[in-house]
Amino acid sequence: MTIQLIPCWSEPSYFEMVTLEGTTYGLQFDYNQRCASWYMHVADSAGVDIYNGVKLVTGFSLLKKCKDPRAPAGAIIVVAAGTDQTPPQQYDLLPNARCTLQYITSDWVQLFVTGQGQTVLDLLNANAQASALSPYGQG
Repeated sequence: MTIQLIPCWSEPSYFEMVTLEGTTYGLQFDYNQRCASWYMHVADSAGVDIYNGVKLVTGFSLLKKCKDPRAPAGAIIVVAAGTDQTPPQQYDLLPNARCTLQYITSDWVQLFVTGQGQTVLDLLNANAQASALSPYGQG
């Protein structure tokens, strides 16, 4: 059981490769200033689209509606530290900012399916608060 932080940057458009449960994915992030929202696109390691145009919102599995079998088996979720659950703004996903982008492995997702979801949410919130102390990306 693992929660993996997905690093985010301040540039309004960027691409990164991440490995989730042993599989490499390409993630494209675009910030739309007009609607003040981040959007994510997921591709396989060869750059073939899996799921496009996912708006980043807090507390919701961003891949929940994706039916492509190549998609990550776990959940990608934006976790907000504190009570402000509004979608992240351009600088809200940086280290020590209000939100974190996290990947929850498929074995934890099964806890939700079996009705133990509050345990996972408590752990995610604790992880979001602890990540505020992380020096990742500051050097």
